[in-house]
Amino acid sequence: MPKPDLTLLIGPTEKSAMRFRALLKEKAGPLAKKGILAPEWNHVRLYTACAEADAISMLRYRRGLDNPLVQQTLTAEFISRFEKELPQMDGKHVVMAAAQLGNLLNAPSEIARLHKLLTPYFDRIRIVAHVDEQARLLTQHYSFAILEGRHTPLDQEITLAGQSDWWAGALAMRGKTAPCTGFLTIFMRHRFGWITKPF
Repeated sequence: MPKPDLTLLIGPTEKSAMRFRALLKEKAGPLAKKGILAPEWNHVRLYTACAEADAISMLRYRRGLDNPLVQQTLTAEFISRFEKELPQMDGKHVVMAAAQLGNLLNAPSEIARLHKLLTPYFDRIRIVAHVDEQARLLTQHYSFAILEGRHTPLDQEITLAGQSDWWAGALAMRGKTAPCTGFLTIFMRHRFGWITKPF
């Protein structure tokens, strides 16, 4: 049986991801007729399965996922879910909205863990990151990000604010992700258009 494609919607905030999930649920019928499915997999548990075991964020603490052993448990849970549910799905494309994969999952080892978990079960994997003008988004989102588990200061954002080209600086600061070369393509959507970069 051929593997389905996967699209992950990862930004810019959990509020927007919730809107995506609600829309995908509302349009589930018409989408299914086109072979597009949006299973209600728990996005926080997926993030936790890929996060560093000892990186206990406020989000993980509040959800009762603060035991370092939970990473192994949730990885096994998703492997079992994929192996059981995907063959039963009558669709060629799976879509999932998970903001935490964008704003909390960023270490190369975490991305590699996500890669290892997903690639056996999906063919083409795309990440669509909807991004906003950063100064405006920062004022709206920073306090929420702290409550959700952000544990870094604003040094990076302040440094980027002084760059002549914010987007080029942000992509350069992201650095190399060699363990996952060829894993996916990331599509960034902002008010000026699309940026497409190999991840």
